[in-house]
Amino acid sequence: MGSLKLLHTLNLSNGLTVSIYDYTKVYFGDYHHVRLRIVCCLDSAVNWKQSCSEEIDFRSINYTRTVDKMGVPSEDLESVIKTLLNDFDNNSLPYISSADFPKKMIKHELSCKLSPVRKYLGVGS
Repeated sequence: MGSLKLLHTLNLSNGLTVSIYDYTKVYFGDYHHVRLRIVCCLDSAVNWKQSCSEEIDFRSINYTRTVDKMGVPSEDLESVIKTLLNDFDNNSLPYISSADFPKKMIKHELSCKLSPVRKYLGVGS
């Protein structure tokens, strides 16, 4: 069983905090399942309530992304983790760091909470 390890935390200029956790575990023998979970949360120091008129617990809003690679030998663990982190830094971090991303997170959370739940009624209903 793998252990949870906080790799590092980033405080972005747009008021978000990004924490990167390592959930790597042994897959089989000397091979591992490298799994990194990236959690992006609204910073409690920023007054996000100005962004919307609805009542919502802003501490519960977060963006989570998991990046992983299966079948990594022990000798390649560090290089694979660095590669996954570099890919995140080059591809996702610029988007998450943008000034509009927190508003998009809030808007998405509000639309999920306020939209009615629709159940599939089937073809003949």
